[in-house]
Amino acid sequence: MTPDLLVAGLMAFALGQAVSPDWLTSRRRALGSGATWGLAYLAKAVALPVGVVVSVLLALCWRLGQAENRQVAIRQLGQALGLFLLVALPWMVVLSLKYDKPTFSTSGAIAHAIVGPGNDRPAPHPFGDTIYKPEPGRVTAWEDPSRMRYDYWSPFGSGENFSHQLSLIGRNTGTVVQFLAAFDGVGVLFGWFGLGTLVFILAIVAKPPRANNWLAERWLWVVVPLVCLGGVYLPVYVMPVDQRYFYLFLPLFLILALGQAGKSLAKREIIASACALLFLVPLALRAPVQPDAGIYAQDLAKRMKKAGAVGPIVGSTFFSAEGHRIGLYVAWHLGQPWYGDIPAWQGEAYKDSGARFTIAIPGSPLDEKLLADPAYRDVTDRLGGKTTLRVFEILPGQP
Repeated sequence: MTPDLLVAGLMAFALGQAVSPDWLTSRRRALGSGATWGLAYLAKAVALPVGVVVSVLLALCWRLGQAENRQVAIRQLGQALGLFLLVALPWMVVLSLKYDKPTFSTSGAIAHAIVGPGNDRPAPHPFGDTIYKPEPGRVTAWEDPSRMRYDYWSPFGSGENFSHQLSLIGRNTGTVVQFLAAFDGVGVLFGWFGLGTLVFILAIVAKPPRANNWLAERWLWVVVPLVCLGGVYLPVYVMPVDQRYFYLFLPLFLILALGQAGKSLAKREIIASACALLFLVPLALRAPVQPDAGIYAQDLAKRMKKAGAVGPIVGSTFFSAEGHRIGLYVAWHLGQPWYGDIPAWQGEAYKDSGARFTIAIPGSPLDEKLLADPAYRDVTDRLGGKTTLRVFEILPGQP
């Protein structure tokens, strides 16, 4: 479970407050946008830089578009940012005290570290690539991976690093542009170009006089959060599977499509309805997520607990191409620590991990290796009934 849908909803609500017709005259609107951006930051740290930049740019739109109320726009921005900071500051203080330096998040540095020079694809996170023991009270080091072994790097450390950073930004830009077409039926059909791409381009290229027309139409201002949200991920990594980072795009594209239809086209009600349906098509066509891995893990954990087979677990036991780690899921359901994994199975590493159990899929290469090794005892029969997975107890002291 990720916070992406929650943070997208909070950001959408904050934007609704910030572009409301009475934002300049309503303290409630300004404070509402600031408070909601603060809550969005508590949901996911990326909302802090996005929220600050978007708030400043939208206030600038108000200031330039409302000549008679320019000072009011600055005052409203101050109130919004003030409450934003008030909501976000307690958590920032907690993080700063924990890490002994000013900190609002650790995820950005980690996301940047795994795509350093020499990594055409993101490097694996150490939590699932090494054998370790998590801190007491934690199931996995993934709960706070910031203290694990990452190769942090700076784009200004060398010319090669700077060149790699520019290449990374270019590659990520292509991926983000692809996401412009990922939320409507036309884009699903053609891949790189869709209704979202079209309305984004039309919003950027307003009719002459462009600046005046753009500032006069508040629905065009949603281009600002579109650009800011897409831009914040460019220095790190964005993969085609990361559409969840951009859930906010969907309502913003719908606003642009409806605004364009209402402004430029005849029979606007019919066109608006067609646009709305096109943005709903991908939702209807999306294949439902199969919860098999979670269901099997929960069932296995219940059986292990009932049989008294409870203890730390090592090994991932990938269940599908999506990367479901059955070993980690079972450890979570048991309330036991998960001791990680290594890319290529090594019997000695599992034996020396200190874990009590590991899990395999019957008939898999891992299962055959465990069955052939006397240091691992198959205890699946003790769990009762037919199971989809096989549980092995790790016997310390065995050769």
